[in-house]
Amino acid sequence: MSISGLRMIGILALGVAAGAPVLAAQSAFSGFWSLSRRTASAPPELTPAGKAQQAQFKLNGEALADDLLWCVDQGLPFDMDQAGPIDIIVDRQEFFISPDVLAIPRHIYIAGQKHPDPDGYDPTVVGYSFGSLKGNTLTATTVGLLDGVGPAGIPRTGTAKVQEIFKVSGDLLTVATTWSDPKVLRKPYRYTLQFHRLPKDYAPPEYYCDARSHGMRLPGH
Repeated sequence: MSISGLRMIGILALGVAAGAPVLAAQSAFSGFWSLSRRTASAPPELTPAGKAQQAQFKLNGEALADDLLWCVDQGLPFDMDQAGPIDIIVDRQEFFISPDVLAIPRHIYIAGQKHPDPDGYDPTVVGYSFGSLKGNTLTATTVGLLDGVGPAGIPRTGTAKVQEIFKVSGDLLTVATTWSDPKVLRKPYRYTLQFHRLPKDYAPPEYYCDARSHGMRLPGH
């Protein structure tokens, strides 16, 4: 399915979940944003276990290289750092982020919804995100992440906790991120993403990933 089709499904689901017409409430966050800068005051400090796990990775940015060749959908932090422009839609119930390329959309619940029982919740590559939206600032927390690749190529594990502060000012969006995980980090890793707003008439190109175009072949083919 094309990325446009996936985005439309996400938008429809957003409207149904909110119990409202499929019409996004306009906010300062609404629209497409392109990553322009990523900064960190210091590199992540890994535990011995984190270093050992990272040494086994064959990376392409913040994803396993083979996963990208096989067109495996990615999650955090790939969604924010490496998946092309992001489309933000704000509703009464949630803050919806749809990346352009090979990534699972994010749903950040902002209406005080009851959190899922962690004993019955199946981890995902984007986890479970919740937060509060006040004016032009969104404060969000994400837990319930599946094992994989985290920021700066560190391991992502089920004990990771991600805290983000989204702030928009005109055509500039900043996302201050704190990534904590006692299994792989000696201390929380902090970094900031800076996005600029794309024109209102921006339309994302169709994206289709075919593993065969990368020379990948299924067994027997």
